[in-house]
Amino acid sequence: MLPDWETLQKTWPLLAALAALWARLEVARALGRAASVQNAAELARLETRVETMDKAAQNHAVQLGRIEEALKGVGHTLERIDRKIGN
Repeated sequence: MLPDWETLQKTWPLLAALAALWARLEVARALGRAASVQNAAELARLETRVETMDKAAQNHAVQLGRIEEALKGVGHTLERIDRKIGN
């Protein structure tokens, strides 16, 4: 059974407001999903960048260790030369 005309006239502003609110919520939800997808992509990009930087830092640490060992070797060689010259 359909409501009478007077009831429809009295309630249409409420129904229009509810429809507008529902539409606004749907738009907000869609924007939230889009932002979530965008944030996930940005997070994945940043994680990849961090991993790349971590590998570079590890490579630098290895190179610094090698340089340090080479400098120690040069220092030992110079000490031996100094001892031979001193004698």
